[in-house]
Amino acid sequence: MSLLEQLARKRVEKSKGLSNADQSQNTSKSASLLERLHKNRGTKDRNAEIRKKDLKSLLAKDKIKRSDCISDQHTISLSLKLSALKKSNSDLERQEKSVTPESKENEFSTKGKSFGVKLNVEESWDVINEINRYCLLKDDPCVNQADDFALTNFIMNGGKSASSTEILLSPSKSSSLSLKRHYDELLGIFVPSTLPKKSRNVAIENFNRPSPDDIILSAQLNAFNEKLENLNIKSPLKTEKKESINLQTAPTESIDIHSFIATHPLNLTCLFLGATNSGKSTLLGHLLYELNEISIPSMRELQKKSSNLDSIPSNSFKIILDNTKTERMNGFSMFKKIVQIKNNLLPPSSSLTLIDTPGNIQYFDKETVNSILTFDPEVYALVIDCNYDSWEKSLDGPNNQIYKILKVISYLNEISACKKHLIILLNKADLISWDKQRLEMIQSELTYVLTENFQWKEAQFQFIPCSGLLGSNLNNVKKITKSKYKSEFDAINDVPEWYEGPTFFSQLYFLMELNMNKIETTLEEPFIGLILQSSVSQPTAETHHVSLKVLIKSGYIQSGQTIEIHTQHEEIHYYGIITRMKKSKLILETNIKNNLTVGVKSDILEILVKIHNTEDLAKKEFHIHKDDLIIHSRKANTLLPNLPNTLKLLSLRLIKLSFQTRALNGRLHLGSELLLYHNLTYSAVKLVKIHGTNDTSINPNQSLIVEVEIMEPNFALKVIDSKYVTNNIFLTSIDHKVIAAGRIICQ
Repeated sequence: MSLLEQLARKRVEKSKGLSNADQSQNTSKSASLLERLHKNRGTKDRNAEIRKKDLKSLLAKDKIKRSDCISDQHTISLSLKLSALKKSNSDLERQEKSVTPESKENEFSTKGKSFGVKLNVEESWDVINEINRYCLLKDDPCVNQADDFALTNFIMNGGKSASSTEILLSPSKSSSLSLKRHYDELLGIFVPSTLPKKSRNVAIENFNRPSPDDIILSAQLNAFNEKLENLNIKSPLKTEKKESINLQTAPTESIDIHSFIATHPLNLTCLFLGATNSGKSTLLGHLLYELNEISIPSMRELQKKSSNLDSIPSNSFKIILDNTKTERMNGFSMFKKIVQIKNNLLPPSSSLTLIDTPGNIQYFDKETVNSILTFDPEVYALVIDCNYDSWEKSLDGPNNQIYKILKVISYLNEISACKKHLIILLNKADLISWDKQRLEMIQSELTYVLTENFQWKEAQFQFIPCSGLLGSNLNNVKKITKSKYKSEFDAINDVPEWYEGPTFFSQLYFLMELNMNKIETTLEEPFIGLILQSSVSQPTAETHHVSLKVLIKSGYIQSGQTIEIHTQHEEIHYYGIITRMKKSKLILETNIKNNLTVGVKSDILEILVKIHNTEDLAKKEFHIHKDDLIIHSRKANTLLPNLPNTLKLLSLRLIKLSFQTRALNGRLHLGSELLLYHNLTYSAVKLVKIHGTNDTSINPNQSLIVEVEIMEPNFALKVIDSKYVTNNIFLTSIDHKVIAAGRIICQ
């Protein structure tokens, strides 16, 4: 072979070798591309499986979260929900930031070694279908409430703005987190795309503002802080110690209390009753003149003062009691008058209390009935007008004043432990010229009413004809010497010879002697006082004084001792020291000194009390009224070291009563409104319970125990639970008709 052939052959082989090399090289290149395509397909399959697993786990977690939200939707406030949503988004951002840079390089390296698969919103159709299919199979309540393709429609409606947005999918952790975040955005707060952009911005701003619950809680907290700042709380270490009130202050004068009580006069109380214009005030005024309780100069002075006030001329004796301007203008008594007598005309070691009450029907219920309960007199003096037609008129009509008076005193007489005495004064006998037949007629009619209707025994009452204006048959003239000269006020003794009975004062004298057998006041009795009248003097910054007119219901009290004043309308009670005591007299002579050191049961005293300046007194004005109670906490002393505490003060709104019903117009049902009379007050009550029976109503002439409730708010009846005090009551209808008499059960 020639050289040229060899060179040509080598050239051909060389060209063939290059083509084979190129072919083999192209073959290797094509092979590597196929491998890469297969590998890419496998990677996509693995990424799809990872995405499915991530979606399933995320959907399961979201389902748990949504179920928790549904169960607690009534207990979790809007602010808490928003804070939880913000927290989840912040956690997601922190997780994305925590991904290492190396993983990011492996994920997003697209040059040679790694690759990336780009998926826009339209290409996410398969993912959305997978989500909808999975939610439908799992019966997710959030998906079932709407169309299955609600999420898909939401994505497609937002495709215009999201078309340029590309979501990178890779098998790394970052792709799953971004997919989770995208899923949270899809299933998060839904804002319809049909709303204007401005409305959506306003909605987003509203979510950034405090919720209504937050506003309410903030307002409550601010109000609480303001109240807390206004509180004036002093440190316990800086508070000044209050001076304790000494309840056992010593009397101003040391006396032998045993000897004083043993020699103290026993009191007899006589209460005058009668219809209007029956002559009670005139009769009682003339009796006071006969007993030397008022002098002739004083009588003339009173007569001059009242001459300018009388609209109708009246006698001189009436103005002794009815001496107020209002009473002089009206011409009749309007208030009760109390006179206590202690002189040598009475039996030794005895005193006499005379009480005048108004007869007018308007003031009878306010003054007379309460006076009967308060003073609980031993003797009633019923004054009858014996003039022609006066007695007959007093018995006619529904407002029979005489019959009403007899009912009240008769009901109280039946429940009293000591029976009462009744003196019936047939007044104005001089106007009928002492007509014996008429006087006997009135006496027989009243005797029948008392014995048949009210069960009085004849030994308990006495008829005495008299004349209050002339003074006839009021007193035994032989025993009293007023002056050696006669005056215009002297009594005219025109009693006829056929009358052989006693005079009014002689009958009282006899009853006072019988009263000597009454049990005397002992040291065991607790002091109980009832305020009859209160007048507060001008208080100063240092001292507070109040002047009180007090009836001692039980025990004794000494000047200088500390007392407690308990009001009916308030829970506050006052402490005070008695600085002065004196006898209460209707007309006081200037030359008489009546200051006392000791007051005993049945005494009516005027006391001056210095009230302790406590915090309650500084905050409030004086609220001391009539019918308020006064007590003294007397502890065991050397005289009686084992003295038991026999005094208990009760403040009652629900009151248990024991009584006997009388005249009722029909049955009295539960819930009925009544009036409860006790001491100097009466209050509206409601019948709430009947004990011992299943009946819901009360019948006439029935003895039973009931419970009544006081209707007036902030009012409580103060009652003393003691064997030395009687808590008698009257129950009347709303129009003041007496229907029952009884007592309060304290136990």
